[in-house]
This record gives sequence, structure tokens and C-alpha cells, in this order.
Amino acid sequence: MAIACLIVLLFSIYWCFRYTQLANKLEIRDLRPAKSKVIRDLKLGLLINIGMIAIAVLIAMFRVGALTFKMLTVPQGATVIAPNQLGTVASASLITPSNMIAIQAMINTIAAGLVGTVIALLLLYQVGQHRSSYID
Repeated sequence: MAIACLIVLLFSIYWCFRYTQLANKLEIRDLRPAKSKVIRDLKLGLLINIGMIAIAVLIAMFRVGALTFKMLTVPQGATVIAPNQLGTVASASLITPSNMIAIQAMINTIAAGLVGTVIALLLLYQVGQHRSSYID
């Protein structure tokens, strides 16, 4: 699922870049696309970003749940200094830096999806405010 989330994120970045190209076309009267096409593109971008947020939230919930389970398996009051040293807990119970990096990556993906969703909603609102004669 993380790979699917990354693919969706890359597509979302590309789709948001298309918004800038769409803005350039809207400035030139002869190149303006139909209002229905603009709305369709914005709705597709909105759905992509919401899908990305949903996937990232599911992955993050799974990762946090797994780390919580690891923490609950550590005996109460145990001090873990380094894996596989005498008097410490086994390394399978440790929360490693890579676990924290994975969670940070999921939070960043959720934030990117949120930004894309807000931008798509703002653009949809702006398109809805203009008369049909402005954008064919």
C-alpha cells in the first residue's frame, strides 16, 4: 500500500502542476477550455488527493498500531539502551529510527494530500463564481 500511496502522490504532484498550465490557458481567450472540462479536471484532482489521504491514513494507522503493540510488549519500567545487550529487551521490541521515518513520511503524504485537496476545492469555488461567458 505504501508503493500505491507513492504512485498516487506522484500523480497528484503531476496533476497539481497541470493546474498551472490550466491557469496559463485560461488567461488567453483563444486557448480557454470549456468550463465543464475545467470542472472535470478539478474534480479528478480532488478525488486523487482524497484517495491519497485515505491510503496514507490507513497505512499510518497500521504502522502506529504495530509500534504501539511493540511498546506494550516491553516490560513496564524496562530501559532499552541498545539491541542485544545484556539486561536489555530483545531488538524485536525496539522502535527503530526507520519506524519513525516511515510515520513521518505518512504524515507528510497526508499533509500533501490535504494541500492538494484545499487547492482543488478553492479552484472549484473560483470556477463556480465566474459567469459562463468568462470560461466558455
